[in-house]
Amino acid sequence: MASILVACGSPAEKAQQVGESQQRLGLLDTSADLALGQLDLVHRGANIIDERGLALPGGVAVDLSILPTRLYVADTRNHRVLGYSDVDTYYPGAPADLVLGQVDFGDGECGSPSNSSLCLPTSIVVDSVGTVFVADSGSGGKRNIKSYNSAASKAPMLVIEYTP
Repeated sequence: MASILVACGSPAEKAQQVGESQQRLGLLDTSADLALGQLDLVHRGANIIDERGLALPGGVAVDLSILPTRLYVADTRNHRVLGYSDVDTYYPGAPADLVLGQVDFGDGECGSPSNSSLCLPTSIVVDSVGTVFVADSGSGGKRNIKSYNSAASKAPMLVIEYTP
């Protein structure tokens, strides 16, 4: 599988992410391969809370435990994680297939913190069996790490709560 460089955010943020990533990897190609949350790598539009929009994306993780390869993005300001079931067939503007931390794609409120909701998710990690771990930073002053079965329900399997 070839490497894919993903950039999220404004055109300036995308360019910075691409440059930093390529520099760390020692690669000469400084062009992102695809954009998430916008129609392309050049234009920037208003955030629409649906299966295509992102607001302040905070982290990206790839699930290599299953084919096709899945991609997850922490949509921080919309208080959710969006999942794309096949990164190889993704095209700019493609809708996400999965939403974690919200009832549906149209809900982007932090609301009352609960075990099933997310509020300002910032980072994502996927383990070798496809469990998605989300760092949730805004749940009533407490910090949470929530784990999800990537292929199943929107409710987390485990919630680890701590106070910083």
